Amino acid sequence: MLSRIRTALRHRFTTEQGSVFRAGPVTVAFASRVVKKNGESVKLTPTEFSLLALFARNAGRVLTHRFILEQIWGPTFGEETQYSRVYVGQLRKKLEDDPANPQLLLTESGIGYRLSVEEETPAN
Repeated sequence: MLSRIRTALRHRFTTEQGSVFRAGPVTVAFASRVVKKNGESVKLTPTEFSLLALFARNAGRVLTHRFILEQIWGPTFGEETQYSRVYVGQLRKKLEDDPANPQLLLTESGIGYRLSVEEETPAN
């Protein structure tokens, strides 16, 4: 039940937001679930989009592995850090110019990840 409530709140937030998030060459349109890099559409799985949306909603903040896992996969996955590592790696391959040297999705050693907001600008 708690998981369903979290999911409903997460979906309500993204649809109400109806805005576009930009960070460097990446644009995320929450309402339409469209992601573009340098103006070109990027195909993401539903889980990858949910993860990117979580980062965008918390841009600049360090998100712990546990927080990411509980928000995306639910409370029973809090210790499965490999899930977040794999999906962040997939996002990096799709969004970063050089996935081995990320500029957008940064690793905070021993803690989790952070979406860089140095070039982030909100739009309608």
